Amino acid sequence: MGFLSLPVLVILAWGIGGLLWWDRRRHVIAPQQLPWTMVGMALVVLAMAMALLSVPAPSLTQAVRAAVLLEAVYGFAVLARKARRKR
Repeated sequence: MGFLSLPVLVILAWGIGGLLWWDRRRHVIAPQQLPWTMVGMALVVLAMAMALLSVPAPSLTQAVRAAVLLEAVYGFAVLARKARRKR
């Protein structure tokens, strides 16, 4: 089983979704953590884009990679909007 296997991708997707949901409800991401969280989200976007384009996989795994990519792009946009509001 590889590093970007289907179970790992699902756990990553749940982690991103959980972080965004928890922050929306409880505002748990402090202003000092926001840039680092955005960097982490950007790295997930980059990794998923590279995996989609360069690593062959079954269609289900590719669909999950695409979903995680879209979720990470959405997460980055949400965090960027939050960063703009904090200024």
